Amino acid sequence: MNDKQIAELMNKLDVIAKLLASNILEGKNLTQQALALSSLGIERKDIAWILGEDPDLISQTLYQTKQAKGRKKEEKK
Repeated sequence: MNDKQIAELMNKLDVIAKLLASNILEGKNLTQQALALSSLGIERKDIAWILGEDPDLISQTLYQTKQAKGRKKEEKK
């Protein structure tokens, strides 16, 4: 396999990944989408790529969600 064929294969795999992700993310807002992908063990940079968003935005969104969950647990005590 030459470099061109490998690049074409990688592009096709990228498309497949986005299509698969779109099935589980349908009807969800950005926060819900980021959380769903994160719960699958997908890295933040890859979540950003899948969603077409800035990696910093995804990191901030997941951080804020984690902080909000922590506050809810403290309030229950």
